[in-house]
Amino acid sequence: MEQSAEFDYRPMDYGEVLDRVFVLYKSNWRSVLGLTFPVLFPSALLVGLANIAYQWAIRAQATPGGGVPGQAVLIALAMMGFFAATGLHATLTLFVQLVLVHVGSELYLGNEVAARDAFRFGVRHIIVLLVTMFIVTTAATAGFLALVIPGVLVSVYWTLVIQTVAIEEKSFLTAMSRSWRLVDEYWWHTAIFVFLLGLLVYALELVIVAPSQILTLVDYIAHPEAIYSGEIPNVLLLAAQGIFSAVAAPLIAPVGSFALTLYYYDLRARKEGFDLITRARRRLPAHVTAE
Repeated sequence: MEQSAEFDYRPMDYGEVLDRVFVLYKSNWRSVLGLTFPVLFPSALLVGLANIAYQWAIRAQATPGGGVPGQAVLIALAMMGFFAATGLHATLTLFVQLVLVHVGSELYLGNEVAARDAFRFGVRHIIVLLVTMFIVTTAATAGFLALVIPGVLVSVYWTLVIQTVAIEEKSFLTAMSRSWRLVDEYWWHTAIFVFLLGLLVYALELVIVAPSQILTLVDYIAHPEAIYSGEIPNVLLLAAQGIFSAVAAPLIAPVGSFALTLYYYDLRARKEGFDLITRARRRLPAHVTAE
């Protein structure tokens, strides 16, 4: 980053948090995308290919005369492939989020970050994060199934679990407890921020995938009977959707990860006076290095 972009590490409003997110992203976009694209683009593309295979198998079975011997087995294999690809992509997404939180934190504090070191950090901590997120997801799901409201409550309290794992190197229940304490007294403030951030990320994704959605809409308008006839879907359209979604994933990932990381520091400034301020103010934001 340019030296004139020094941050003052004070409590921020929503707009200031997001503004600093885009400053970090814009100043380091080549190196940041060098972290996200090699991982998320191929995994998202694999999900798109698996979806094409699954949709083709389902529609072929539903089309009169389209069934073939062993069709049920093919559908089962296609479904298993789709779930396997989706699970792999979800795991790699968590890995990239872990790396991005580490990188975003170091950049915000003015430290140099090597891409190789960032990936090594992710490898060292991914198991802890996966187990912690499994606990969080299981507990939150139980809350949603119970009365919905408990699920919403705990989900917001555990918003910063990835940050506590990546920045403070907490683990499992300790990471969850730390996130809970940070969000406590700022539950509504956090819930609103997460909601606004979700809208922003969704809007950015819509902009990127808009061409494929427009093509799909045009195809449905031209062939409305295909929606209800069970015809095999247009493979080119499905491929276009998969490609645009694969491009969107690595482009958008830094926005959410950086935003929640800066929000983590915002809560620390509000609740703890941010005990790193004295040291951080002596430093200037730095670039992610290519090595």
